[in-house]
Amino acid sequence: MDKRNRAIELFKKGLESYYNRAWLVALDYFNKSINTDSSYTEPWNGKGAVFAELKDSKNALSCFEEAIRLDPSDAVPWNGKGAVFDDLKDYKNALSCFEEAIRLDPSDTVPWTNEGIIYHKLKNYDKALSCFEEAIRLDPSDAVPWNGKGAVFGDLKDYKNALSCFEEAIRLDPSSAGPWNGKGAVFTDLKDYKNALSCYEESIRLDPSDTGPWNNEGNVYFKLKDYDKALSCFEESIRLDPSDAVPWNGKGMVYAELNDYEKALSCLEESIGLDPSDAVPWNNEGIVYYKLKNYDKALSCFEESIRLYPSDAVPWNGKGMVYTELNNYEKALSCLEESIRLDPSSAGPWNNEGNVYYKLKDYDKALSCYEEAIRLDPSSASPWNAKGAVFTDLKDYKNALSCYEESTRLDPSDAGPWNNEGNVYHKLKDYDKALSCFEEAIRLDPSDAGPWNGKGAVFGNLKDYKNALSCYEESTRLDPSDTVPWTNEGIVYYKLKNYDKALSCYEEAIRLDPSDAGPWNGKGAVFTDLKDYKNALSCLEESIRLDPSIAFPWNDEGNVYYKLKNHDKVQNCYD
Repeated sequence: MDKRNRAIELFKKGLESYYNRAWLVALDYFNKSINTDSSYTEPWNGKGAVFAELKDSKNALSCFEEAIRLDPSDAVPWNGKGAVFDDLKDYKNALSCFEEAIRLDPSDTVPWTNEGIIYHKLKNYDKALSCFEEAIRLDPSDAVPWNGKGAVFGDLKDYKNALSCFEEAIRLDPSSAGPWNGKGAVFTDLKDYKNALSCYEESIRLDPSDTGPWNNEGNVYFKLKDYDKALSCFEESIRLDPSDAVPWNGKGMVYAELNDYEKALSCLEESIGLDPSDAVPWNNEGIVYYKLKNYDKALSCFEESIRLYPSDAVPWNGKGMVYTELNNYEKALSCLEESIRLDPSSAGPWNNEGNVYYKLKDYDKALSCYEEAIRLDPSSASPWNAKGAVFTDLKDYKNALSCYEESTRLDPSDAGPWNNEGNVYHKLKDYDKALSCFEEAIRLDPSDAGPWNGKGAVFGNLKDYKNALSCYEESTRLDPSDTVPWTNEGIVYYKLKNYDKALSCYEEAIRLDPSDAGPWNGKGAVFTDLKDYKNALSCLEESIRLDPSIAFPWNDEGNVYYKLKNHDKVQNCYD
């Protein structure tokens, strides 16, 4: 046997090992083939492919370049180089290599398909479709470009054509895992999670080593709030490919939902370390810092996400949420408008814009935004809950309750609307229903301070001060930074004539938020009872200065002047 035939035989054994994913065995055969016939190009291509699988880009490129040197007319190593540049996210060089491969062999579907994949990543959907269609024209029996077309149609939200393409790919190659994963992505977008999981399971069955469907399955379980299964999927993906940033990002979001922010940040940092060019974990890190009320770090993360991917609407929405919390409503609206401009189909920024207008008490605009959010995503509970808050402020309690009930119907696991519904029943003096709502909210989220405060208010109105204090203490334990339960606790101690404790509670509320008028009014009432009218007037004046629209401090100030027999000022306060 001459050396070329011997080299071909060794190359074929290497190729067989490559397809069996025995990378090092394949590499050994390719090296033996090269040593047998150093002018034979194919084993250099094989070595390049192995190094690409091993994420050794430098050696992969070196092998493909040697193959090109040995045979400049061969398209294969140009295609291989393009694939390496694709992995490196160097899409300009990747496209240049695929173009050269096509020039050398216009009849080969592979570089056309690979070029389509790059254009898809660059969101140049017209060029991507054109490449996939050329590949299909050249070989209608090739499943891969049909899979690529399906992915493009999925991004374009043309789900009918996407499913049609994936099904054609499956018909052409029933053993291919990719189109099942693609179908799963379509069903995920359609919120048909049962069919999505079924498709991902089939994709995993066909290729258990591919991390993609494991990540996607984890994302579905995340949406379903089945966090144990989501973590299990992401961990399997990490086991299969420890260098993949995506499942670390997924794990981070799970831990964020579980309020384990330390683990969440650790996972997101790992994701960023593995792929600093990916905007998504930067955005998610911003969300975690937002939840931690570390607004400077949140803004920094959202801005880095925008720098990496300026056309992404999501971090603009995040920035808008931060500025809302900072009461910088002008900047908040500007960011949310930009988010809407970039993606008018997303309900989130419409909902958040409604929240800004709600804070500005522009209830017509707030309702308009919430209704647009509902139109865009009728399955979302949040805008219904927010609409309920508007109607509550407008004292339209019938519509408020209707909105909260729709919110709880759409998402029975969210404690927020249960808490808000309890507040409405409290205002209507239907204390049994109010307590029932607050207790459901506590059952759903035992860590939420709000419903404990609500329960305390109900018990306070029922003059069950022992239970009221117990509830307020639990509320302040869960969220020591919230002024409301401190103020309410002060009111109970005031009613019990325990003035020292009442003052202590009001002073803690003032320390936490010096701009809150309520505890200043409470302190004024305590000093009035203690006949310390000088301090009483000082506190009530501060309460009025902070919020002149509240009647209580004016009334209480009038009572002080009445006790001081200053009748001119009494009338002025009561007026």
